[in-house]
Parts: sequence; structure tokens; C-alpha cells
Amino acid sequence: MKKSLLTLGFCLGFHYSSVLQAQKLVHTELLGRPTDKEITLQISFSDSAEACVRYGTSSGNLTQQTSWQLMRVGDPTEIIVNNLTPNKQYFYRLVYRKPNTTNETQRPEYTFHTQRPSNESFTFVVQADPHLDVLSDTNVYKRCLQNQLEDKPDFMIDLGDIIMTDKLVRAGSEVVTHDTIIYRNHLLRRYYETITHSVPLYIAIGNHEAENGWYLNGTANNMAVWGTNERNKYFINPKPDGFYTGDPNSYPFVGQRQSYYAWTWGCRDIVTGK
Repeated sequence: MKKSLLTLGFCLGFHYSSVLQAQKLVHTELLGRPTDKEITLQISFSDSAEACVRYGTSSGNLTQQTSWQLMRVGDPTEIIVNNLTPNKQYFYRLVYRKPNTTNETQRPEYTFHTQRPSNESFTFVVQADPHLDVLSDTNVYKRCLQNQLEDKPDFMIDLGDIIMTDKLVRAGSEVVTHDTIIYRNHLLRRYYETITHSVPLYIAIGNHEAENGWYLNGTANNMAVWGTNERNKYFINPKPDGFYTGDPNSYPFVGQRQSYYAWTWGCRDIVTGK
């Protein structure tokens, strides 16, 4: 009997130690801003970590690697994977560890595709008005996202009405606080990341994102400013950079809004945003 108790204690202690060594991901992989030569990966950790991306053009043969990069604690951090080849499917995995250690945690292997040439067709998916409000069925929405992933698209465009804080105001609910907007961004980000590990995301701004100009009051404390800043924190829309065009202006309290943009991919010129 004593021997059994000692064995059980050892097993539990070993498991507990392993948990302590693992760095916790608050938000998993979200891909965005793909071009002919690079793509951006965004993740978020709750504690101190450093991470890199290993990648290559064949599954299981990830011979290239980004530099190890220190992650921000509690806020999303972006890793840019560059020096890519146009019109290629890449395989990648996120690798992370506690700073100044060598014990790595490896995420699953996922994929993305760089810009296709003008004579090539491709698949992309579009969704609109996910809402996730009082009449939503989250199981149906999860199935919709899975359907999109199974189409193996180069990217997904969401046409807006995502965060839904404007609708809370119009429904006559209690005052919408900054914390509410943060919560809604966290909530929707977690749904998206069930597919954005392999499907880069583009967001257009709907009226229910509450970034409308009539909420501006000349200060940083209003829904329009909070909405833009939190969206830009948890999602990664394009900025004008030569590959993408868009709004180059810098606005008070938010900088570039990343609200509309255009780019060319394969046999299509694509314009989205508001």
C-alpha cells in the first residue's frame, strides 16, 4: 500500500512540474498581411516567453527559422516571416520556450500560401455578420468556420459586424465600457483562431464595430477610439506598404486605422474595408 502511494505521488509531482514549465498561450496563431514575400503571425502569452517560427516548403521539413523573439506579456505580439518565395505553399509551426532556457514547446504544423501570379486562379472565403449576439448559435458558427477551413482557402474576408458593441448601445443596454470592448475582441479572436492558423484573416469594418465618427468626442475616452485601438491590437489588417494600398492618414489617439485596403492576388484585384 505504501509503495502504491509513493508511486502515485511521484506521477502527480512530475505532471505538476511539466505544467509549470509550459508557457501559456492566451491567443493562438492568427495569420495576416500575406504578400509575395512575407506573412505576419500574431500570438499572445500570459507570461514571459520567447518564440520563433520554423517553416519550409514541404511538410515535416521545416529547415528555416525566424530569430527567437521576446513576447509581450498579456498583449499580442507579431512575428514576421519573410524572405519567402512567391506562389508557394509553406508549412510552419510556432515554437516557444521560457526565456533563457532550451526546453521548447512545439505547436502543430500548419500552412499558408504566398501571393499567386496573375494567371492563376485560387480559392478564398467570405463571411459576413457573425454577430454572436443574443440570437446566435455558437455551435452553428463553429461549423461555419470549420467549413471555411475545409475549403483550404488562401485567405478569408470578413465583411464586418463582428465586435457588436454599437448594437449594445442601440439596444438600450447599460453604458458600453472599455472593458466590454476588450472582452468582445477577446471573444471573437478565439473563434477566428480555430482556422486562422492556416487561413489569413482580413476584416472590413461594419457599423456594429462602434468605430463610427459620431462617437468621437475629442478625447481618447470613447467607443470609436477604444474600438479601433483594441481591433488593431487583437487583429492585423494591412497597412499601406507597397504591396497593399489603403488609408495612409494618422488619426488622433489611434494612428493608422487599418480600416480599408486593396491588393492583387492571382487573377483578382481585391478591395475591402470601410
